[in-house]
Amino acid sequence: MTELNKDPLYERLIENLCTYSSKAGTGKLHKLADAIGVQSNTAHSWVSGKNVPFGESAVRLVYFLEELGYESPIKDSVTDIVRLLGRLLAFRVLTLEEIIASSGSEKTKDPRTAVLAVLLGKRGVSTEREARLALLAREFEVLLPDEIRRFVNDFGPAMDVTKVVPPTASEPERPSPSREVSRSAVNEPLIEVRPLEHAAVIESLALQIRALLPLAKIAASDAFSAEDRIRIRELAGGDGVFKASNLLTRLCSEKARTLV
Repeated sequence: MTELNKDPLYERLIENLCTYSSKAGTGKLHKLADAIGVQSNTAHSWVSGKNVPFGESAVRLVYFLEELGYESPIKDSVTDIVRLLGRLLAFRVLTLEEIIASSGSEKTKDPRTAVLAVLLGKRGVSTEREARLALLAREFEVLLPDEIRRFVNDFGPAMDVTKVVPPTASEPERPSPSREVSRSAVNEPLIEVRPLEHAAVIESLALQIRALLPLAKIAASDAFSAEDRIRIRELAGGDGVFKASNLLTRLCSEKARTLV
């Protein structure tokens, strides 16, 4: 038995996987392995105790099994934002590279290992870095419920998907995409706003623009209807899209800034 097998995180994770495998059967285990991105024999080696999942595979297994009703072995080791990022990675809404870029960890010695250690609750994250990651996570959170719904439909039995992100004492419940969202709720800041120095404004704005681009591209495509885009404009305050467009145009160049 390896040292990793003796780690409480992996002990509980493998225990959960063994229970799921015995209840769901070999076919579902193979299908779960495919969803994680590993070979079937790799999943069997986890169940047998010969190996343990690591890296992105471990993150995916943690959150896949959590959606199927198993208690997460890292639930007390990560913050709400880190947990959300782990779920976004597990369900392939975000890539590890996107999380690394937003965290500002590209120049560390081994950014992949460092970020994965954070996502698995093996190391903490600074307040400044977590604030950056919060911007990314909250921008893409809206895409998560559909991915989870598809997963639990394939791999159930599972918990009620309307309860997969329970509110905590520090985080008020947010309306799901299926509910009516009031304009005042949309305008509420996602993180506490404090006076920021120029460098912080620059970094925060740049991160939000990067996060906005893929969402705007999707919403502007034929995958969304004219009614969908009308709804976006309404939720953005009526003229919010127009104002954002004007401001972003002014940021294109110094000449544009003075002309628009």
